Amino acid sequence: MHLLKRNRLIGLCVLVLVIASCSKADDRKNLIGIWRLAHLNVNGMEVSDGKGFVEFKEDGRNIVRIAPYRYEWGNWEMKEDSALILMKDERSAAPYNYVMLDDSLVMTLKLPNRISTLRLVKTDKYPIDPESEGQAAAHFK
Repeated sequence: MHLLKRNRLIGLCVLVLVIASCSKADDRKNLIGIWRLAHLNVNGMEVSDGKGFVEFKEDGRNIVRIAPYRYEWGNWEMKEDSALILMKDERSAAPYNYVMLDDSLVMTLKLPNRISTLRLVKTDKYPIDPESEGQAAAHFK
């Protein structure tokens, strides 16, 4: 009986180590692509128009549509040891804590007077045609 408990404990430890060792590397791979902004909550208020998105490109670039006619281009970096996604543009860098779920990505940015929480769902295409908002197609390649 004691041996059975010990084997279960060893098996559980091995399983936890395997999950912990591969999950962050998988997060980086799974992050690549277009994520539709399902919800954007700022200080407790929903502020999304339902057409926002974040695209994480494999080469480290990102494109963000945060509001109608408002796009930002920059770079992203995943800090796997601390569950952070650092999104940078020419003006600033924003460290988002992230949680990768089965069906979505949740990112939270905590600033002194603002907490923003984004819930994103992976998709195959942009939720809005950027060219219809005057964005050049070259920016999205």
